[in-house]
Amino acid sequence: MTREGGCLCGAVRFRCEGEPVNVRICHCRNCQKAMGSPFFARALFDQRALTVQGDTARYASSEALDRVFCKTCGTRVFFLAQATAPWRASHLQPSMTATPLRRPSISGSRRKWRG
Repeated sequence: MTREGGCLCGAVRFRCEGEPVNVRICHCRNCQKAMGSPFFARALFDQRALTVQGDTARYASSEALDRVFCKTCGTRVFFLAQATAPWRASHLQPSMTATPLRRPSISGSRRKWRG
């Protein structure tokens, strides 16, 4: 299966071939800050399956991940594992893919809500 997506202004497009390694929702503090949300839904793909067109910039948000975004409009497009990470994969944002992904599993350190 092929999944495609891109940024708000259209300057960056990505294409990913095959099935994701996994689909998850992360609740770690780093993802919460990056997304401005209590969680981050993502799909994990091998980096060899990803092709990108357009001018992007990176921000190393941790020792393991670079957050990749469009230089023109600032849209977060995907995350890449840094060379020092024990795994090499791309985290795509499911909301930006053209075809639906499988039901996500919950992982990470969820926030404790009042209730």
